[in-house]
Parts: sequence; structure tokens; C-alpha cells
Amino acid sequence: MDWNATFEWIGRVAVVFVFVGGLVVWFGKTYIDKWLTKRFQGQLDAIKHAQALEVAKNKLSFDAKLHRATKLHEREFEILPRSWEMLGAAGGAIRLLISNNQIHTDVSKLEPLSLAEFLGPLPFSDAEKQAIMNAPRAERTDLFIERKLRFQMVDASTLAQDFHNYVAINGVFIEPTLRKKLITVSGVFDSLVGTHSMLVIHDGPPKIDVGTLNRHKLESLGKLVDEIGDEISERIWGASKLDA
Repeated sequence: MDWNATFEWIGRVAVVFVFVGGLVVWFGKTYIDKWLTKRFQGQLDAIKHAQALEVAKNKLSFDAKLHRATKLHEREFEILPRSWEMLGAAGGAIRLLISNNQIHTDVSKLEPLSLAEFLGPLPFSDAEKQAIMNAPRAERTDLFIERKLRFQMVDASTLAQDFHNYVAINGVFIEPTLRKKLITVSGVFDSLVGTHSMLVIHDGPPKIDVGTLNRHKLESLGKLVDEIGDEISERIWGASKLDA
């Protein structure tokens, strides 16, 4: 056997296979890659487009929710301090109204000039002031006390009604549990003013025994007001704290 011829033939065959393999690789890289890229590029672009739309949609939804939450908290932080201020004003007026420890000036001892100066800054009408000045000296103090207590009743009633209306109108911006407590306080205010007004109408200047007529209401009111104050403080100051 001619081994040289055999090896030469094998070498030629190997060269052919290498050449053909190179052609296959070159063809694959040149045409198959392009075909695959073209084949799946459309699907890839569609997927990327869908993902971009989903991201944009989620961002828009998040921004809208964040905007609503921000506006809600801004409104709440305006309303809560004002509600607390109105609650305090109404509560203070009612406590003064139903107190049986008020000190009243004995205006019967005042001379006309001093009486006029004393009545001047008071929130009575001119007709009421004149009626007190024209009353017999022995009746002046009782008349003064009656006018004073009636004014306190009107003042307390007005402040309580203002508080009630404010909570009713703006309650949608207040956390439900806190809103319920504010409404409860408003109801207690109305009850106290109503009870007192009936006493004034039927019995004249009232001598109210707070201990027997309104102790339960005042005690429950005090506890509830303390809870409301704590909750308002927590919502305002708690939200202002930055996480570490």
C-alpha cells in the first residue's frame, strides 16, 4: 500500500472538511443570525413596548394616588387644628355656662357713672344696658345676672353649633374613628346646652348643681376630649417625623 498517497488523500479530505465547515460557520453567522434576529426582533420590540406601557401606567397610578394622599393630608392638617380650637372654645363656654361657681358683680352698689363704665365693654345690647341702668337699685343685680347668663347661653350655643357644623362639613377629611369621637363630643355639647336652656326658660336664672345634673356628661366628655387631643397630636406630629 502506498501510504504517502493515503495520507495525501486524507489531508485533502481534511482540508475540504475544514473549508466546508468554515463555509457553514460563515453562512450561519451571516445569514442564520440575521434571520433569527429578524424573526424575533418584532416580538422582542412588542414585549419591550408592552413593558414600557405597563411601567408608565403603574407610575401614573402611583403618582395619582400620591397626589390624592398628599392633598388629603394637607386638608386634614388644616381641619384638625381648627376642630380642636373650636372644640376648646365651645367646651370652655359650656363649662362656664353650667358652672354654679360663677362670681357675679353686685351692680346695685355702683353709682350711675360707674355702672355705665362697667357695662360699656360688655357684649350686651344698648337696650339691655339701659334697662339695667334704669332698673330700681334693688333689682339691678338680678337683672344683670339674668342678662349675663342668657348671653353666656347664646354664646355657648353658637360656639357649639359652629363646632358641630364644622365637623359635619369637613368630616370626610377626618379619619373615621376620630370623626366619630368629635361627633360624640358635639352631641354632648348640644345636650348640655339644651338642658341648660330649658332651665333658664322655665326657672329663670339657673342655680345648676353640676354634680347631680351633669357630672356623668362632664366626666365622659373630659375623658373623650383627652383622647381626641392625643389622637390629633399623634396624627399631626407623627406624620411630620421623618423615618431614619
